[in-house]
Amino acid sequence: MAEILPFKGVIYNKEKINETEKVVTPPYDVISKDEQENFYRTHPYNIIRIILGKDIAGDDDKNNKYTRAAKYLQEWINDGILIKEKEDSIYIYEQKYHTKNNDLKTRRGFIALTPLQDFKSGKIFPHENTLSKPKEDRLKLMQACKGNLCQIFALYFDEKKEIDALFEKICSQPPLFDIVDNNMITNRMWLVKDKKVVALIQNAMKKKQLLIADGHHRYETALNYRNERRKGLKNFTGEEDFNYITMMFVNAEGPGLSILPTHRVVYNLKDFNGEKILKKIGEYFEIESFPYREAELEKFIKELSSSGEKHPAFGMYIKGIDRFYLLTLKNKKLINGLFTEDKPEKWKELDVAVLHDVIIENILGVSKDSQARQENIAYVKDEKEAVKKVKEDNFQIAFILNPTRVSQVKNIALKGLRMPQKSTFFYPKLLSGLVMNLFED
Repeated sequence: MAEILPFKGVIYNKEKINETEKVVTPPYDVISKDEQENFYRTHPYNIIRIILGKDIAGDDDKNNKYTRAAKYLQEWINDGILIKEKEDSIYIYEQKYHTKNNDLKTRRGFIALTPLQDFKSGKIFPHENTLSKPKEDRLKLMQACKGNLCQIFALYFDEKKEIDALFEKICSQPPLFDIVDNNMITNRMWLVKDKKVVALIQNAMKKKQLLIADGHHRYETALNYRNERRKGLKNFTGEEDFNYITMMFVNAEGPGLSILPTHRVVYNLKDFNGEKILKKIGEYFEIESFPYREAELEKFIKELSSSGEKHPAFGMYIKGIDRFYLLTLKNKKLINGLFTEDKPEKWKELDVAVLHDVIIENILGVSKDSQARQENIAYVKDEKEAVKKVKEDNFQIAFILNPTRVSQVKNIALKGLRMPQKSTFFYPKLLSGLVMNLFED
């Protein structure tokens, strides 16, 4: 069911860029303002200028970060900083990284083209809701640059690991790129031009369903861009470049997959009263209190992890109350009426679903539309940062989550359901700037 196609990727020219690690970045949506500034300073040809440009005073419809991105892209191609491969290829991408427990993991996948599919096709499944602002931003960038600047991260399921076995011999050869990034993750990439190997990968993927792990906003943007371009064509064939998208395909049954939690910090709640919120939460959850000390946070996270193995559970820190709270669902029957009728039992077992539907929406009064527009919620990777935002900034509550499990992602996605936005953080993130796919038209 998954059609895989090699393509002529646009890559940095190693003859002109000696230190490739200085021109690549993480995906745009995990880059802070400070990191953006740092990437700008690191190298004049850093990909940040294209994927996450700066707003400048006086910008208008004709001159802005999107038009500047297109200008940089074309200039870099004209100057030979970026070059297009001469042969169609599939790109094997390997990342070696350490977990929090200092275990070394290796995640391998391959980057290729695949036709854009509507979600109702049953060939590709999202697992998270999306936010409106990022899609508006990415569409403007795609309209300006006309191509896939970064890869969608997709999962397929292969217990026999047929494709993984093909990688072993290839990955014993010298790579095209060998980069240690700012997070001390080793990123290596190989080109696969051998048509026999490409055919083996294509055949092995034919019956695979795809699940979007990361890049929901970019995928939906690509669909919107495709539909927009279709309307402007009199002789649409379906073979136009904009009907395809580049993906990084990773076997979900492989050993290198890790999911981290994304924590929530809530702000701008009207008539905020921490004690009243605690009392209301206590109607549905067992509340265990822990003293607030930074040294105690690691112990608290272990307690949260242990509780989450049995029931939906999450941590909470409220502004003005120097305590950590461990919230564990008392009884699923208590919250049944707070979910819409179409939600199956598996949905009600998800920490993020319970948090968003029961606490954020029903207790705190933040509607789903407000959540999608990020009017009351910010998303934070690190639990210490989440607590710090509440303690020192204008945020009111931090919710600390356990990571979602791969099996949960699969169960929900294949049922045609979506988790709340930012339910998963697949780690490590794919580097931006390794390979791009630019449209010919």
